[in-house]
Amino acid sequence: DGVEYCNERATATQQTGFWLCGQAREGKAGILWFGTDDAATSPLTPIYVNSLEVPECLREGNGTMLKYSDTSMFWITNRVAQFAYLRYNTVGKTVREYVDKWENKMLELVPAMDAKIGSAKNAKKAQQIATELTLKNAYTLFYIWEDLDKYLMIKYIDGNVKGEENGKF
Repeated sequence: DGVEYCNERATATQQTGFWLCGQAREGKAGILWFGTDDAATSPLTPIYVNSLEVPECLREGNGTMLKYSDTSMFWITNRVAQFAYLRYNTVGKTVREYVDKWENKMLELVPAMDAKIGSAKNAKKAQQIATELTLKNAYTLFYIWEDLDKYLMIKYIDGNVKGEENGKF
């Protein structure tokens, strides 16, 4: 009716609680690429849309904005992001390396996951397999981010940068 609206918002802003990208695919279950916290410091993980269960680390009610949860992906990505914001030139770079490594690995694995789902004898079995893959990937990512949080604390403690050789400080 002649009214114009503008609701622009920058991507990767620190106020982001979650973000996603839907992937509709002909003849295959869609994938919801889902991430918590801002898009600059948090990784996306594939959630098959025909999954029967939400991973506990992503489940609504597992922590809130006012209640920390050690088992929440939202909170672990926030811990990592908070540290990266303080020293983005060094810590942020390391976080992006982890994000890229995870997302590239998932992109490479999707065809194999699709094949596994496609080999199911019926739709119910396909849903079970999709659920197992969704849960496995979400929990694997959660544990990687817990380890990343600890690694960053050790590597960048007190404003210093510890050297590494063969993955050891």
